[in-house]
Amino acid sequence: MSSWYKKGRNAFGTKDIDWINDPILAILTDLSKYTPDFDNDTFISDIPDEARIVSSRLNGKTMVDCVARALDHTFPLLDSLQTIDAVILAKDTTDINSSPVFLLIDQGVGFPYTHPGEDCILHWHTDGIFVF
Repeated sequence: MSSWYKKGRNAFGTKDIDWINDPILAILTDLSKYTPDFDNDTFISDIPDEARIVSSRLNGKTMVDCVARALDHTFPLLDSLQTIDAVILAKDTTDINSSPVFLLIDQGVGFPYTHPGEDCILHWHTDGIFVF
């Protein structure tokens, strides 16, 4: 399932988020420590620190026929005992208080993930990450 953050989706419409040109973070998340509020959560700082396991910028982003894609991504050697339930996408401004979140994905990419000490490889769905 994918769920859009209301303010983040709006940021695409106002061109405050540019999928191709902006740095986009993938944030591995423990949903037992975070209850998303899709109407009100705006920035990465709205997600508790303990729920944000690790983040990294996406590479190889494309948008063709309104389908967003990126290269599969490896998060090396996770040592946490936390369960990864979701990935949250956000524009990276380098400040969690101004980096807007826009999409939470919790199915179809290997979740839940519970393999401490191993790489976590994020395989995007063959139909793309999201469609406009």
